[in-house]
Amino acid sequence: MNEKQLEKYREILIKERNALQEEIKDLTESEIQSSLLDSSGGLSGYPDDPGDVASDNFEKGKDLEILDMLTSKLEEVQTALEKIDTGTYGVCELCSKTIPQSRLNVKPWAKLCMKCRKDSE
Repeated sequence: MNEKQLEKYREILIKERNALQEEIKDLTESEIQSSLLDSSGGLSGYPDDPGDVASDNFEKGKDLEILDMLTSKLEEVQTALEKIDTGTYGVCELCSKTIPQSRLNVKPWAKLCMKCRKDSE
């Protein structure tokens, strides 16, 4: 892969990293505000309805799963950026073959070629 192509992927990955960091920040701030309301007894100060509590718990669980997913993706993007710096970007971690650009165009943080990805599932 030439320097111009690497720079293109670096820019894409940096934009993705920034977007993920912003999403994580927003979700974390939302979760903190929600927790503060819960610890103070909600807006009214009275115990919540059991149905509302269950719904809130479901939403919090969903938010935590989304946060985990975003954090994991952010780590993959950061690893891809580090690989650009070390000269190992676009190389499959299992078979050491070049990952086709068609795959990197779809998923620039890909660690595996399609064959190894399918084999590992």
